[in-house]
Amino acid sequence: MSQRTLRSIGVISLIFALLFSFSAVASADVAIDEAHFPDPVFRSMVGVYDQFPRDGILSDEEIASIEFLNSQKLEEKNYEGDVMTC
Repeated sequence: MSQRTLRSIGVISLIFALLFSFSAVASADVAIDEAHFPDPVFRSMVGVYDQFPRDGILSDEEIASIEFLNSQKLEEKNYEGDVMTC
């Protein structure tokens, strides 16, 4: 095969690899429950961002829309060692 043919095959292979890798990205939906957000006050703060449908799950889009959380409502607590699983 010529160099040009090999390059073309390489470019086409790269394009397909990129297309399939982006389509295989996992969803990051997170349930708004005690397992994921143990603190009830924090859980209610996060729950405000559960938009339509209000299903108790933060979708990728809802997570991306969160710009800030006001932590003044949280009481002082040592969160060292607490793990928030997403």
